[in-house]
Amino acid sequence: MREHLTELIVQRLSQLREKLKAEFSFVHPIKVARHFALDDFLPTEIAEKIYVAFPKPNTMHLLSSPGKLKLKYTHLKDASSLLQDINAAIQDPRVVAIIEDITGINHQIPDTSRFAGGISTLLKGHYINPHLDNSHNVEKKQFYRTVNLLYYVSPNWQPENGGNYELWDESITHRLVVPSFFNRLVVMETNRTSWHAVNAVL
Repeated sequence: MREHLTELIVQRLSQLREKLKAEFSFVHPIKVARHFALDDFLPTEIAEKIYVAFPKPNTMHLLSSPGKLKLKYTHLKDASSLLQDINAAIQDPRVVAIIEDITGINHQIPDTSRFAGGISTLLKGHYINPHLDNSHNVEKKQFYRTVNLLYYVSPNWQPENGGNYELWDESITHRLVVPSFFNRLVVMETNRTSWHAVNAVL
């Protein structure tokens, strides 16, 4: 399944390569981070199976701080084979290469430790305030995130439900809301001015 998922992702990104390049390079009027949103990322039946395989909230770890409240799953090795396969497929060198081509950001290194990524859920009342991403190389702090890839699998999700991705300008006064629609992939550049957040789930 891992190879099949990788092929599907490469094919989907390749089909829309030029459109995604244009979307990513577009300079938004409020000057948020470069990004693109790709709907129908995987065949619907596969996206639905990923949702069904998602860890239950009671198996996840609560991350709570003044600026963040969410659940994270920290034991991918205990997750279903489908979740392990989609995680591996997104980090496959072929997928990394095409993301580099679309974004123009080269020398990307997947976060295989999942320290800064992995599987997350936001329940009612959960949120992530505007922030910048730090190093995902915990001890040496040698590597810093250059690109975020987020894949959403909650069926029938609507903007009014909250839990949407937010891109903020450098002064953190204006925002662009990117809805977390089902089966949507969002790719965003991260750097020292790429403020982003998730608004509260309602």
